[in-house]
Formats: sequence, C-alpha cells, structure tokens
Amino acid sequence: MKPHTIMLVAGWAHTSFDLSSLAAALAPLGEVQSTSPSELLAEAAPPSPGATLSAYAQALQVRIAASRAPVCLLGWSMGAMIALEATCHPHAPAISQRILLAGTARFGSTEGYTSGVPPANLRALRAGLRRHPAATLQAFYRDVAHPQPDMPELLAQKTARALASGVAQLDAGLTYLQETDLRTALMGDTCPTLLLHGRQDRIIPWEASAGLHQQLTQSRLHICEQAGHELLADIEVVSASIQAFSHG
Repeated sequence: MKPHTIMLVAGWAHTSFDLSSLAAALAPLGEVQSTSPSELLAEAAPPSPGATLSAYAQALQVRIAASRAPVCLLGWSMGAMIALEATCHPHAPAISQRILLAGTARFGSTEGYTSGVPPANLRALRAGLRRHPAATLQAFYRDVAHPQPDMPELLAQKTARALASGVAQLDAGLTYLQETDLRTALMGDTCPTLLLHGRQDRIIPWEASAGLHQQLTQSRLHICEQAGHELLADIEVVSASIQAFSHG
C-alpha cells in the first residue's frame, strides 16, 4: 500500500490524547495525525454567509486538502459524523478511505429513525453539563467505557482534559449532535468505508452503523460483539480490522 496520511478525529468530550493508543497501532500504515472537535472548532475560519458545512467539517476539509499523501480518514463517534460531513459532498476534498468507529448519520432519534439517542437524553446531558460539568462528564465516560470496569483515575484525567477547552465548546458539540442529519447528504456516496461498532454501545446504538452500511454502497460492517462505545479499549481487534481493510 502506498504511504498514507491517516487522520483521526476524536469524539465529543475527548481529545487527541484519547486517540494515542490507536495512533501508535496505526503508525505502520503511514503518518498519523490526530485531532478533536474542540481543536477543529478552534482552527475553523469565521463562517461565511450561506455556509452549509459546520465549522468542524470546514476545518477538517482544510486539513485534508493540505495533505500531500492520500488521506485515510478515521472518525470516532462525533468524530465519525464530522468525517462523514466533510467528505460526503460533491465538491469535498478526495480521500482514499474512510473508517467510522461507532458512527451515525444522525445522533438523535426522530420519527422514522429509531437508531439514535432519545432527545430527552441529550437535553439532560446538556442541562447536567451546565450545572455540574465534572459529574456529568464522568457519568458520560462511564457509559462510554461500558462494559469495561470503572477506572476513577482515568475518568478524572479525561474530565480535566475535556474541561480545559471550556464548557462552551462542549455545549457547541452537543448542538452539533442535536442538529446534524447527514442521511440525505450520504445518498450516492461511494467512498470505501469500514464501519466498526460495539454491540454493547450505550451511547450510539449499533443499529446506526447497520443503517449506514445499507446506505453506503462501498462499505463493510463489523459488529464487535463484546465491545461498547469505546471500541479503542479493544485496540488489537480494532487495529487488525483497520489494517486488513486498508490493505484491501
């Protein structure tokens, strides 16, 4: 396989540091670059009148266009949504492959779409974040880690890293999750895509990736039976699947 730039995009309330183990596992495939929603938001140019892309997707497109090597784009959770948004439009910068961990085209459930999170859950998360940010984030991270056991020191470290960017940026991410719906934009998408999802996921139901698989004609789907939302906890299985996909 030709040298690639592998761009990793973390999920909501996570940072590039949380992708460190995956970045190390994928280093043999090419140059690995990691980013996060908060970093992309900080890099984004001021929105132009009539802009149809989110600030996250615009900043990611700039990163893709600047790469000298073919880009393999990997997004996890909210990062998967950003990766989809940045690459599913006709004039989006070209990438060679797309890998979505715990991905979805729409985060919230709605009439006719039951593979999302109930809107009441998202409202409760937003309210908790404003009133008790540290406790709310730690409860969220426990659901992310399920079925892995609690690790209080790790939870405290992740919480501190997330809050370093400020509650306002975290709240902006929740707005993105609440408002973004990519189902129509994905019609006709032909980018080779690997979909990985944990059947025990408490954040985004695994059926969301199954729905993406039906819509993305050039996709492969792998449901990890014993994994939850934090697929990175089973780094050997995830990296093996990614490397097999990358080698065709």
